[in-house]
Amino acid sequence: MPYIGASPQFGVRRVHTYTATASQTTFTGAGAEGVTLSYKDSNFVDVFQNGVKLGDADYTATSGTSIVLGTGASASDLVVIVVFDAFSVADTVSKADGGTFDGNVTMGGTLAVTGTTTFTGSVSGLDVNGTEIILDADADTSITSDTDDQIDFKCGGVDRVIIGADGSFTSQPASNGTIVFNEASNDVDFRVESNDNTHGIFLDAGAGLVGIGNSNPDGHYNLADDLVIGNGSGGRGLTIYSGNDSSANIAFNDAEGDAMTAYIQYHHSTNHMQFNTSVGNQLEIHDTDGLIEYNGAFVHFHRGSVNNNASVSIDIPDISSAGATMVFAFYTHHAIQNYGAARVSTLGMYLGSVVSTHDIQNITSSGGGSWSYSSPGSNVLRITKNAGTYIGGGHYVIRVETYAGPS
Repeated sequence: MPYIGASPQFGVRRVHTYTATASQTTFTGAGAEGVTLSYKDSNFVDVFQNGVKLGDADYTATSGTSIVLGTGASASDLVVIVVFDAFSVADTVSKADGGTFDGNVTMGGTLAVTGTTTFTGSVSGLDVNGTEIILDADADTSITSDTDDQIDFKCGGVDRVIIGADGSFTSQPASNGTIVFNEASNDVDFRVESNDNTHGIFLDAGAGLVGIGNSNPDGHYNLADDLVIGNGSGGRGLTIYSGNDSSANIAFNDAEGDAMTAYIQYHHSTNHMQFNTSVGNQLEIHDTDGLIEYNGAFVHFHRGSVNNNASVSIDIPDISSAGATMVFAFYTHHAIQNYGAARVSTLGMYLGSVVSTHDIQNITSSGGGSWSYSSPGSNVLRITKNAGTYIGGGHYVIRVETYAGPS
């Protein structure tokens, strides 16, 4: 129960008894009761000499630890000093109603709080030792470190952000959630540093441009600086890694939608590349050596070297019933220009065989040889550089254009 007074062990009235010596005026320290004299207010002190209460003018009580008589006592006089504690409400905070501590509070043991705790100043040395710091009313949003050397930020009952001791940062948004940096749209750059590269990934916020290994994407041509790769040193590249039965695409669109207005497409299953515009496939490079498809027409290119007195045959596959086939075949000796052969022809192909030949030009030489056409099998056109007599070597170039080719 509460008490009134300075301390519970002394009660509200203390008596100090002294036996005076001759002419003694100051009485202090412990009396016959063994209690040291002390008081807070002289108004609550009574002094008796040989049973007679002295008036305030007969003594001085200012020090709080002694009483000084105005006239010295006689030897063996009995001086009794009675001290009363002041009656006041103790400076405590009510257990039932609560209150405010105006000064510092030190806890020698554990402080257990079952209600809401509000801090208006700084908090230092707070050790929660793995327990959660709850942030909302239903206790499903919190900060905790229940795993050693790891901080978990929980929201809605799920650890949404996890920070590890190695500096790793894991974010786990909901399936329909988003991660937004710089929601206020301030001019604040975003930079990810990699090993020995301060701008592994860099977003120039003011210009709205991205650099990979580049700190100044805005320093490049303004129609080709949305993404800048590299910093001008060493080799750099961009790889599209798709499945071996799929295609890889670079699209060019002028509106949103599933379709690609124009695109470059590589087919891994057939190993050929297409260049498409809004009207369709305009150029196609096939896996077949030297074959290009342009706007529906197939063009084969071949080049090589051979001695004058040797022959060489080049087979053009996948030609069947090509009624308009144009052949350009040229051979020139290395050093002697008139030792060569040239032939420009249109061929009629039907069911994989040559059925007609119309020469636009046909130049032969005894030293350089000549050109001839045949079909060794279905759907194949064979172009042969026939041997000459001169033993030196030369180069040949062949171009075949047809509307029939690989499907």
